[in-house]
Amino acid sequence: MMQVIKSDPLHLQLYAAIKKRLVQGEYEPGERIVETRLAESFQISRAPVREAIRMLIQDGLLEQRGKSIRVYQPNYQEILNLFLCRQNLESLAARLAAERASEEQKEALLETIRLTRDAWAKQDEDAVFELNTRFHHIIAKAAVNDPLLHLINTIDAKVMYARNVIFKDLIQNIRFIDQHESIIRAIIQQNPNLAEAEMKNHLQHDIEVYKKAHPHI
Repeated sequence: MMQVIKSDPLHLQLYAAIKKRLVQGEYEPGERIVETRLAESFQISRAPVREAIRMLIQDGLLEQRGKSIRVYQPNYQEILNLFLCRQNLESLAARLAAERASEEQKEALLETIRLTRDAWAKQDEDAVFELNTRFHHIIAKAAVNDPLLHLINTIDAKVMYARNVIFKDLIQNIRFIDQHESIIRAIIQQNPNLAEAEMKNHLQHDIEVYKKAHPHI
């Protein structure tokens, strides 16, 4: 049952709760989502469920197929296109972050490394996923570029879904923490060319892993 926060609109709380289920892989790609079942699951009326579903369709995590609602089920090319967009947008964000990041943001990035190594040692997959997401979000905000941040946020939900569901058994190994460290080092050194290159190489790893897993497509 969802814990209701009185100060927040119910449909926004429900949106966040269903989104969390989706990006954590609690629903299968292509699975049918039934409004009445969700209402029963969260023990609420159907109206906020309907609005939350509408928002998730806008995010691209749910899809309207005729009269049914289905979980996002991307094909091979859609995944590649998504990650190519992400690679270019976040490489630019890293470049700008090297020029514009505040000291507080740099310290926050260093803290993600410390916490991620600790979570990895404890085999805490949920914490590793959350910290990886936090790392990329800090850099996006450190770029101090609202149009860029908007574009990154537009594909963010699909990226999280793809990494945690589609890529679930393909990535990742501890190398990604070293890659994060290299990106942070370039940002702290205020080296935009290096920061951009390190981020591009880091995200290229995800693309190559996915390609190798689908060699005959």
